[in-house]
Amino acid sequence: MRSLVHTEHRDQLLTDRQRESLTVAHKHGYFDVPRDATLAGVADALGVDPSSGSATIRRATNHVIGEFMVSRNR
Repeated sequence: MRSLVHTEHRDQLLTDRQRESLTVAHKHGYFDVPRDATLAGVADALGVDPSSGSATIRRATNHVIGEFMVSRNR
């Protein structure tokens, strides 16, 4: 079982670029269901190619999930 937790290390969790990428993706609706933005559109807004945008968003998402989702068995 996993649960959501709080972190005191917000400023250390993501790089500035990762934080910017997640913020832009969120504002453009990339995480909405159904999705309101394409990866190409988000990458364009960030000024990067889609593969770089995808990698940055995936790394940032992985950091957030790893920090906030913890096993209750810990």
